[in-house]
Amino acid sequence: MVSEIEESKGEYILILSNAVGCPVDSKTININPKYVAMNTTHVIVCSDDTVYYWQYRSQYSQSVSLESEKKRRAGKESAFHIEEIPNPNTIYDRTKWKSMDSGIQDPICSVAAGKEGFIVGRGSGQIYQYTLPYIQRNENKFVLKCKPQTLSLN
Repeated sequence: MVSEIEESKGEYILILSNAVGCPVDSKTININPKYVAMNTTHVIVCSDDTVYYWQYRSQYSQSVSLESEKKRRAGKESAFHIEEIPNPNTIYDRTKWKSMDSGIQDPICSVAAGKEGFIVGRGSGQIYQYTLPYIQRNENKFVLKCKPQTLSLN
């Protein structure tokens, strides 16, 4: 579930529920959630110019080395501007995150997630493909002759 927090303008809450509808985890973000996709391990939220991803469930076993535990934590929650290359070592902090000041010429208009990755569509017809769980770069880029569509939350 995605909702705007009424008491805090510009903040939104993502609530993850189990199969019977009981909340089991939540995150608060300051990224306007226009498009949302989810798979068995991640929630991906997009605004016009930002991609936020949250790894709510680990794909790996619990017995991991200290170094891989550090990487796993870094991959749990992050965000990047669609025009930038994602940095897998950043951790999203809503108190420090700033969205781009200038208006974006080619806004995000759709997102979809699968088992091993997700795609982000832009108004120009460009589709960016990313792999999960450690998004390091734009894996593939496709161009459609139409605008990708998805159900908007706004």
